[in-house]
Amino acid sequence: MIKQGTILVFLFCTMLSFSNTENDSIRIVALVNGEPIVQNELKMNELKNKTTNLDSTLFNSITFESAVLTKLQQQLAQKLGLVKDFSYSGFQHDFQVENSRRSLAIRNKVAFYGPTQFSEGNYYQYQFSKLLIEIKKRLAESEFVLSDEKLKTYYEAVNDSLYKLPDYLKIQRFDIFFSDKKLDPTQQARIIRKIQSRLRSKGVKLDDINRKIKNIAEIKSQIQIFDPGESQNREGEERAEVLKLIGNIQPGQFSSISTSSDACCFYQILQRKPMGYRTFESVKNSLKSSYIDHLYKKYLAALRENAIIERY
Repeated sequence: MIKQGTILVFLFCTMLSFSNTENDSIRIVALVNGEPIVQNELKMNELKNKTTNLDSTLFNSITFESAVLTKLQQQLAQKLGLVKDFSYSGFQHDFQVENSRRSLAIRNKVAFYGPTQFSEGNYYQYQFSKLLIEIKKRLAESEFVLSDEKLKTYYEAVNDSLYKLPDYLKIQRFDIFFSDKKLDPTQQARIIRKIQSRLRSKGVKLDDINRKIKNIAEIKSQIQIFDPGESQNREGEERAEVLKLIGNIQPGQFSSISTSSDACCFYQILQRKPMGYRTFESVKNSLKSSYIDHLYKKYLAALRENAIIERY
């Protein structure tokens, strides 16, 4: 027979376990300007940062700061009239309603976007992402100065990193096919250095070099042009591969060597010409979006600096 005391202990432990789970939705871990962050909100910010490869102390610090910034932005959204309730209990209600709506749509064979059911963490990020777009839009209308003068000043500050056109490049590609497939990389590099030395000599033709090394290797060559001013130019992966090898080397210089299973490849710069920047008018829309992001980061930093944080 099970003693009554044993049953009471079992019931107490069961209730305590259930209570701890439930308490995550009401247990306050911090106050931001008097508004609570509950344990589950902290957990969902952990999920947002879970791919970060950091030690636990720094990870926990970043997670907490992320939760604080989220709460500050929720408060800002309320101030701007975008939301009335940003409590965690309000979020839970919306989360359950949304998943119920999706379940009903599936039963009624009504099309909708997104997953059949949200996880709590995914819905939290989904809702916050939508809210963030509306916050920036409202501030752009009411707080931020987006005159052409301000945008041009910002354009001058960021054009090197955002709007610089790729250089015009005229290059010669050399592919070296070795007769002896067992040559180690050191031997291959020594042969290539000799080839490059001969290529630098004035008046030396590629056919002459090929005749001299015909028992060792064969050189194949082609001229390539990358011109950002042409509508039909080699871009994307091909240009990225070339730029990875040539870096910032100047005309006359050779690139580093790329090795494949059957050949080695390098480039010589024949001509390199800066092409300037995309014009202000051509990038005005993307520039405006970037500038709003820039202003918003400063705005949020000011909110964080003046926030009253109490951590428990």
